[in-house]
Amino acid sequence: MKSVENEREITELNGILDLSFDKYKAGCYSEVYEAAESIVARILESEIDQPELLAEASILIGDSIIMEHGELISLQNGSESLAWEERVKSAFSRALEVAPSNELRFEAVRGLGDLGIVAGRFGEGIEVYGRALELADDVDQKYLALTRLGIAEANKERCPEAINHLKEALELLPELEGEVMNEGLAKTYYMLGYSYEVIDQTGSSIDSYEKAIELLSPEESANAYSLLEMINFDLGHIYLRDSRYQEAEHHFSEALLYMEKAGESMAGRPMMLGETYFWMGEFDKALTYLKKAQEMDPSDAESQRIVQDIEICRHRTGEAEE
Repeated sequence: MKSVENEREITELNGILDLSFDKYKAGCYSEVYEAAESIVARILESEIDQPELLAEASILIGDSIIMEHGELISLQNGSESLAWEERVKSAFSRALEVAPSNELRFEAVRGLGDLGIVAGRFGEGIEVYGRALELADDVDQKYLALTRLGIAEANKERCPEAINHLKEALELLPELEGEVMNEGLAKTYYMLGYSYEVIDQTGSSIDSYEKAIELLSPEESANAYSLLEMINFDLGHIYLRDSRYQEAEHHFSEALLYMEKAGESMAGRPMMLGETYFWMGEFDKALTYLKKAQEMDPSDAESQRIVQDIEICRHRTGEAEE
């Protein structure tokens, strides 16, 4: 009788897990977390021998918390932030402990690497993603491990290694069985572009950034505006350093546009557009954007520089002091 009851419960729990995967894809992370937690609790309470189900639900707990509370975890302060981080670590560690297959062990280790990145511990991320790469059984897992490893290395400014791993990942694209979302691919090209920029390979950096822009569509991704803002801002810097002011103006203007569409507020965006107009000798436009930057954040570290440039623009345009 007990065996029949267990079979029924296992069937029910698998149904909940399948539904949770669908909800995860739909972005319902809070619901997924609660459902996966209930699966784990019921398995542990009833002592059902289902290590695969336990590992899958545990991985889903970790992933859903990162998606729902990643920004809070990244702050690394306060009891709530640390509590959510501990829940993620516990979930992935449990999955790694009970996982009956290499595929699930890979996912658990990948999750621990994701936690390191979200928490800003890029050195830890590099180490853990290296372990994930060793566990990778197929080309899709290898691609995922290489991209995450390369992104962690880029954030740590270990750029030659990042370039090698990101390029190796991109070379695997024709062999992948699973679908690669454009946003994820755009992030890979963005970090590749950033790595090239750090080591002054400007041409390769521009090519990578432009490929990232081509892949992004705000209609397909809620994060597209933020990514487009960052990429255009970095491109603007490259062109401004090379005194290519028309290109710099275009990309800083795009960065400002996407910043506003993303609902963000960063004084550096109008400031750099103002600086570009300053160097182009268009002091009226420079004044408009420099004043906008000053209004957005009067305490910005660049405020003294902005004040000085505003005074020069006022002198050049004949604008009186207010």
